[in-house]
Amino acid sequence: MNRLLGTVAVTLLFATPALAQQSPYDTNPTPQERAQTNQLNTDAAAEARTPPAAAHRWYVLYGYDDRRSIDRMDGSDLMGLRVITQNGAHIGHIRGVDADGQGRIVRVRVATGEQTAAWIDADDLRYNPATGAVLTDLSKGEVDGLPHTGL
Repeated sequence: MNRLLGTVAVTLLFATPALAQQSPYDTNPTPQERAQTNQLNTDAAAEARTPPAAAHRWYVLYGYDDRRSIDRMDGSDLMGLRVITQNGAHIGHIRGVDADGQGRIVRVRVATGEQTAAWIDADDLRYNPATGAVLTDLSKGEVDGLPHTGL
């Protein structure tokens, strides 16, 4: 029994240096690694401050270059235009626009009934100059579920 314990003790004594190897994660980074990490953090922070690209939601319009964002259009050009879903369902007509401090349209007020209107974000709308209509990537049910106001 003593011989067995002695063998275990000797084995552990010689195995300890192998078990105590330094982890690659507890070393100090090189200046190049620090610079790269700082750049990655800076890029990630800038991306987080940037609004998401609305174009990603418009993948179904790939190849249709005639549809364009409404955010840079003149608000008076949008007034009265009909708003339809991508499958052609009628939503309503534009009755107002809301722009930011730089004049960029951020949302439009769409008359959805005789006495009601819904505000729809500009990112959810695309203008088709060929038809003169504004398309939305929202369904009629989603628009109906938006908060509505009186006209």
